[in-house]
Amino acid sequence: MPPELWDILGTPQYGGSLTFAINTNIASFDPHDGTQPTQIYNEYLEQLFTTEWIIDPAINPYHFGFWGNSYAAGWLVQTWEFTSPGTLVMHLRQGIHWQNIAPANGREFVASDVVFTLTG
Repeated sequence: MPPELWDILGTPQYGGSLTFAINTNIASFDPHDGTQPTQIYNEYLEQLFTTEWIIDPAINPYHFGFWGNSYAAGWLVQTWEFTSPGTLVMHLRQGIHWQNIAPANGREFVASDVVFTLTG
């Protein structure tokens, strides 16, 4: 099993601030309102996959916007496999819930949420 981020960097601590630079004003953090610059979604929206951030920078220097599959990590997906060419099976993490407001009302994140997101 790969190490967890806190095994390398220490136990996470709540609080603090997140600072990032973008080239436009932020009118909203809602990605569906049409005014949000897409370059900051990764700062606050969890994805199915992301870059594995605990790889030694000597191996992957993180200078590029695209990394190969060997540098991928699951966020909402725990494991994945290609069962045949063109077929990706994703196994979702258990115990992930939507925020407790309508319409999801705190329900668990399930496969149909992924299907809806990918197919609209």
